[in-house]
Amino acid sequence: MAIGSLALMRGQQGRWKESEELLLETLEPMKRTLGPEHPQTLMAIEGLAWTHAQQGKLKESEEMTMQALEPMKKTLGPEHPQTLMAIGNLVLVRGQQGRWKESEELLVEALEPMKRTLGPEHPQTLITIGSLALVCGQQGKLRESEELLLEALEPMKRTLGPEHPQTLITIGSLAWTRGQQGKLRESEELLLEALEPMKRTLGLEHPQTLITIGNLVFVRGQQGKLKESEQLVVQSVEEMKETLGPEHSTTLKLMGLLAWIYLRQGRLKGFLKLSSLVLGLQLKQTLRRLFWSSV
Repeated sequence: MAIGSLALMRGQQGRWKESEELLLETLEPMKRTLGPEHPQTLMAIEGLAWTHAQQGKLKESEEMTMQALEPMKKTLGPEHPQTLMAIGNLVLVRGQQGRWKESEELLVEALEPMKRTLGPEHPQTLITIGSLALVCGQQGKLRESEELLLEALEPMKRTLGPEHPQTLITIGSLAWTRGQQGKLRESEELLLEALEPMKRTLGLEHPQTLITIGNLVFVRGQQGKLKESEQLVVQSVEEMKETLGPEHSTTLKLMGLLAWIYLRQGRLKGFLKLSSLVLGLQLKQTLRRLFWSSV
């Protein structure tokens, strides 16, 4: 198997460090034999940028993407799918650094060419629309964000399926946007629509599932539905205890959310008891990690 293909496979398995090492091993020989602006070389550079991003190495990822992007535009063309994917990676990296305005400009620049080249309902086009909606939302442009999410959602359900992770994330984003505009009932309905499929598809421990639970608790809390919020979190805590264990970090996050609900309900005794338990278990985990790192 070619090193590049093996690196791609490792990345798809979430083994980002191994993928990075394989790409570094192949990149310099590729530059020498094919040339620094050969499409295959540029794809390897962009693959390396992606592995950096997945490991939180945002500065390195941005530098690698910038290294590849202009040659990609010249060699492959500004509307080539690989060029557009490189722009998407740059948006992701800058967004994670809070550089939302720059991210928005890149997405706006990429979107129309993407619609022409790939089609308005191509998954990559729809994901880009969703990314632009997220970037607008982060800048407080809630109405624009909502309109973009509505533009993407129905085509996404048709092309990817109603329970595809990206579709569910888009529903969750639309719910958040509406919640931020005070449309609490609509927000709650969307969150409920997304939550059970998220549990099945992504798992209860997935960050997006936890964000959805947190948003649902917030929206219900804003409507005074604290009892319903409590029932949801208690059920989720029990599920997490069974699947991941009572001391898992996700279980503790949900227990912390339950403590917050107790505080909102004025149940100070329950709040103090549960908060103390969570803090104690988190301290125990920290000490355990410190011990093993020193051995």
